[in-house]
Amino acid sequence: MLTDHLVNPLSSQLPHGVPNKPLRKRVSTFRSLVLQKRPSCFFGVETCAELVWQSWEPDLQYSKSLLLKSVHGKLQKLTFSTPFPQTILLSPGTSFSLPVTFHPLEKCEYVDAIEFEGKEGTFQVILRAAIPHHALEAPDTVILPPCAVLNSSQTKFLLQNTGQLQTGFRWFVEPPFQLSPETGQLKPGEECKITVEFKPQQALVYQAEARCTFGDDGDSSCAVLIRGMSKYPYLQIRSMGQEEDCKVLEFGSVAIGDSLKRHFEICNLSSVATAFSLSWLRRPALMESVFQCELNEGSIPAHSVVKVSLLFSPLTVDSTSVDYLSLTCPGEVSEDLLKVSGTCLGPTASLSTPVLDFGCVEEGTEVTRSVQIINSSAVLLQYQFDVDTGSHSVFSVDKACGTVAGSSKLTLRVTFKPQHPLAFHKTMTCLLLHKEPLFLDVIGTCHSEQLKPAILSPRHLRIYRTNLLRGFSLYPPDLLSALLEEQKLDLDETGALLMREASADNISTHEFSPRSALEEYFHMNMAPEPETELDGTSGRPRFPVSHVAVQPTQLFFNDGPASKSVSITNHTKGKICVMWSSGVKSSFSISPLSCELGPLKTTAFRVSYCPSQPDVFHAAQLECFAFYKVLMDHRNVEYRTLCPPWCLTVRVSGHSFQIGKELFVPSFSIQHPEVVFPPLAQLSYRSILLQNTGVVPLIFRLDPDECSTVCVLPPSGLVPPGGHHILTMRCTPSLDHPPSMPLKLEMNASAEHTQVLSVVAVAEKPLMSIEGDGSLVLQPTTVGSSSEQTLCVRNLCRVPLEFQWRLCRSDRRVLAVQPETDTLHPNESKEQKWIFTPKEEMLYSMKPRLMFWPVQTPKLKKTHLTVKAIGLAAKGYLQACYTTLLLSHKPVAPECGSNMAEQPVIDLGEILVGSSKPFDLPLLNNSPCVIRYALTAQQSVTGFPEEAGHDLMVLEMDDGSGAIPADCRLLIHCTVRPVQRARYCWTISYHLLNASGSVGEEPPQTLCHVQAEGVYPTLEVMDVRGFSGVEGLGKLQLWRLFNLDQLNTCLHRDPSPAELTYRVPTRHRQGFFGPCPAIFTSAVVDFSFGGSPLGSDDTSILLLFKNPGSIPVEWSFLFPEDQQIELEVWAESGDFNPSELQLMKIQDHRLFSIAPRTAKLEPGQQRTVQFTYRHEIVGTDRLPVLLKLSHGREILLNFTGVTIERGKRYIHLPSSRHIFSPMAIGSFSPPKQVDSDKNAHINT
Repeated sequence: MLTDHLVNPLSSQLPHGVPNKPLRKRVSTFRSLVLQKRPSCFFGVETCAELVWQSWEPDLQYSKSLLLKSVHGKLQKLTFSTPFPQTILLSPGTSFSLPVTFHPLEKCEYVDAIEFEGKEGTFQVILRAAIPHHALEAPDTVILPPCAVLNSSQTKFLLQNTGQLQTGFRWFVEPPFQLSPETGQLKPGEECKITVEFKPQQALVYQAEARCTFGDDGDSSCAVLIRGMSKYPYLQIRSMGQEEDCKVLEFGSVAIGDSLKRHFEICNLSSVATAFSLSWLRRPALMESVFQCELNEGSIPAHSVVKVSLLFSPLTVDSTSVDYLSLTCPGEVSEDLLKVSGTCLGPTASLSTPVLDFGCVEEGTEVTRSVQIINSSAVLLQYQFDVDTGSHSVFSVDKACGTVAGSSKLTLRVTFKPQHPLAFHKTMTCLLLHKEPLFLDVIGTCHSEQLKPAILSPRHLRIYRTNLLRGFSLYPPDLLSALLEEQKLDLDETGALLMREASADNISTHEFSPRSALEEYFHMNMAPEPETELDGTSGRPRFPVSHVAVQPTQLFFNDGPASKSVSITNHTKGKICVMWSSGVKSSFSISPLSCELGPLKTTAFRVSYCPSQPDVFHAAQLECFAFYKVLMDHRNVEYRTLCPPWCLTVRVSGHSFQIGKELFVPSFSIQHPEVVFPPLAQLSYRSILLQNTGVVPLIFRLDPDECSTVCVLPPSGLVPPGGHHILTMRCTPSLDHPPSMPLKLEMNASAEHTQVLSVVAVAEKPLMSIEGDGSLVLQPTTVGSSSEQTLCVRNLCRVPLEFQWRLCRSDRRVLAVQPETDTLHPNESKEQKWIFTPKEEMLYSMKPRLMFWPVQTPKLKKTHLTVKAIGLAAKGYLQACYTTLLLSHKPVAPECGSNMAEQPVIDLGEILVGSSKPFDLPLLNNSPCVIRYALTAQQSVTGFPEEAGHDLMVLEMDDGSGAIPADCRLLIHCTVRPVQRARYCWTISYHLLNASGSVGEEPPQTLCHVQAEGVYPTLEVMDVRGFSGVEGLGKLQLWRLFNLDQLNTCLHRDPSPAELTYRVPTRHRQGFFGPCPAIFTSAVVDFSFGGSPLGSDDTSILLLFKNPGSIPVEWSFLFPEDQQIELEVWAESGDFNPSELQLMKIQDHRLFSIAPRTAKLEPGQQRTVQFTYRHEIVGTDRLPVLLKLSHGREILLNFTGVTIERGKRYIHLPSSRHIFSPMAIGSFSPPKQVDSDKNAHINT
């Protein structure tokens, strides 16, 4: 039975549930049903840790069962605390159900407990009655993925209603965080996903607390800590090429009509994902877009690569297209540029022969010849012969239009079928798409039994074209022959006519210029002559005029059968004959078929259209030949003045559809309906392709009156099914033209089937831009040196421009530009490198001019832009930085120079010979310009041995030359490596480098002086004292006995190179394998320990060593065993001589000893060393001991000691030789000289 116990719901004394999940917290302080369902084990009894009553009302009873299960191996006896205690017995594996009744009296929370007591201990089961409440569960912390600045990242977390009531919630959070949904309702046990969005504006670490209010009146709340980090993104374009400050993607040459796809990569080098956008830089107006980017925007993960495709579809043959693609991030915190360029490649075609000669043909016969179209490029060639495909021409081609694959040939068959006995000549035009046309001259002569005209040959054509340019072709052959007879005309080496200096009275000539291929094509078709046909100086025509003209050049019969007239005018000085070719079974006819026409006369002909079938389209080219009448008979003309006939054509078209009947619906395609002419005010040409994609013929017509500025050939015609027509347009762009001019192409004689072509023919003035608004601020430069600056120029028009920089003579002395001349393609930018080389200290103000002009028109007036260039020239100087130099306070050595006191001195002190000492030389540039320098060091040495060299430079500088920016300091790392004991002094100077990088003519300037002293480690014996066997000897005797003067002398000397082979003591220093080490030093000192009887006290002396130098000294006494390399057993020979055996005996018995054997002394420090000789073996003992100073001397000490038998008399001589003091010759009172000996016997 529960006790009546009101509980504060927020009391901390309430038992809590299971541990929370990671990153989760309980925003409700009430327990869930988890504990009730999860069994717990207490001392072998398994039961629930808590019983919870929910959804209850007062004054009612509610019962639950508490199941107790024994999991113990023994019988369990339990008692529980109630008003009436009971005992429960649980056998192993058995269970007991304990009923618990809850009888509430009021609506509040109840908490109680049942305590069970067993043999092993007590445990409790909590009894709880909970009332319904609002409770939400959310994570403690939400961490968002790292995000780029001005980008966004998001994550989600779960918000769960763990209470028993439906509750509403509302979130509150500060930017840059945003939660969605901000509000909502959750049923008990329901959960929803909350989206957290992070939109940072700066690169920071953000942290904010999101507060959620819930409950009936929002009185409950919970909080979630939200963290996010933002960084700046860094994107980079990766491509194959690199130019100036941008990457380059080169497409190379692409055929017209084709497309090429290439790729580049966008690399995200940062640790955050970011969005990006690709956009084209601003192009010149009306510029065609030939590059297409498949991706305009997107996102890229951190440390990832995105591949982007670019498509190049060129439109203009022999042109280079340049564009710039910009890669940016939101906020433009990262930007990169990609330059794309490509060249349009057109076909290259030729004919196998320019002239096709059919020779002389009898009337009524037919002759066929072959000619080849050769495509020498890899581009598909589309061609069309502008000839009649019916029966109105004496010359016909079997394949009038078609294609030729790249690097291949196509054979055509040309048929000559004359209808009249006369000489025939026709220039057949082979139109090529996007290229100038090819011309094929076909000639043939027809003879009949009555008429045999002069036979034409290719030579006649060559002579005729020369005579045409000289103006002789307007005169009849008989007149020219007469002038030749009268010697008023001459023949040149090619056979062409040539006017003599005294011209004929009845002939006047004018030298003409040859036409281009396209100009000749339009002239042959009687197109209106453009204004450029006139010579601007004299008003005379530049090109030859037409000999015979026909008007109109085209007729249309769109209203059924009819007849119309055409007129032919003779512009020559002779009488001509006109002969029309009649078509067989043709719907078009002309009358009369022939006539004669006098000079400067005009006659009319009638053209009739009589179709034989209804609902049919018809088109033809009516052909006539005009020739001088005298050519009818070869007997009336000389071959020297023979003139070929002229071929005239009239284009006719019509249809036989009845009025009101619907015409065929055309099915066609036009390649590039937008025709763009070059923006130059000069005659230009463009071509388009009209293809018939249907199964029936179609006719087309262009009305020249609708767009008078554009002339199109052919203006009309018929396109067979599957065939095509090449339309060539001519126009002179002007500044006054509108941006786009419509040109209507009417199909099948119906206004309902009209294709409007857009013609762009706007002339532009050459335009370039210079970076920095035309100002060039040059870097301050040292006089005599040079600096470089870049300046970007850009072509802002649609034509390639050639430019040249011009400088006046005075500016050229100090300013240069590379390249001085170059070419810029449309929309292209290039960097120019400016080199400033001042000659004197001043402020230079220069005005270089940029001259530019279109590449196609180099003779036109050039446009120029002026750049204001300003450059400051100063005399640069360097100095050593006094604040960081270690200035010497010692007296200046005289060998370092008399003016050394005026310059800073760096005193490095004493340096161990063979070692190195680094130091930094700070150079300070206080001038306003960059200084390019070269350092030099002059060395002086004192204290060198005479046999040593003085030319070895021991001062090393890492950066002997370089450049120091203005108002900057540079540390020069230097190292001194002395090689001998000497005093070094260096004078460090600098040279200023000129523009070529070499040393100028000015003398070097001194920066500072450096001094150092190379020293060896030194050691000196200061005192000696004897013990035991030598205790009775005085210091002077000991000094002489151990040759300490000689030892000190050796210690004060410099080591030889052999002694410095191994600078520190080492077992391998001499590669010694035997018991006696090899000797490589010349310094040998005898150490005599005297003699004493066997068993006497050890002979010991104490030597006081001192380090008199300024650097630490480390020394070692090396016994032979210390220098011996131990060998394997198999490598030992086993045979030793007596001396080796004696040495081994001495070492094995430790007869000689030194303590300490190694030590290190700081400058001025002293140390006592004890030398001991033990008298344990009778005999004379000798031991070579090596005194090794690290990085210094090696001295061999010969230890000698004598041990005699007891009772044996022995006098020890300190030395085996005695040197007498010097005496004067003739002296009568020589002094007594004493040699001290020692009695080694114990008894006197």
